[in-house]
Amino acid sequence: MPAVAGGHSVLRIADELSGLDQLAEVVFELTNMEGAPALSELWTKAVASTVSRAAFAEGMTLIEYRAVGRFKNVARQFALVPGSRDRMLQNLLKTPDDPSAYRRWILDQGAYDPEVYWGRAYDGIARPKAPQ
Repeated sequence: MPAVAGGHSVLRIADELSGLDQLAEVVFELTNMEGAPALSELWTKAVASTVSRAAFAEGMTLIEYRAVGRFKNVARQFALVPGSRDRMLQNLLKTPDDPSAYRRWILDQGAYDPEVYWGRAYDGIARPKAPQ
């Protein structure tokens, strides 16, 4: 998973993944980085509390959805075909092509609840609004 360390992205690849899944993870995170401007804008709005918790969670999920779409395009261009051990690649290629269906799919997979996950992130960065 990428993490910000001093303004730089750090990518750690899980050793237990198949070789093709490791490649898929790197490619996904590279396509995910293309969403950095939108992520930065949304993050800035959250810090300033100019976006709601729900809108932040929805926006972050949409940024991730777009990254998955870009990944799927790259996978098709390179004809990446997952084998039985390539679970990550299989899952990424199965993701729905509709944002609403994508959110439901995440929940159905039991991966995480985007509203809860990104809501917690929002709670950690949003500044309380000053009383008026």
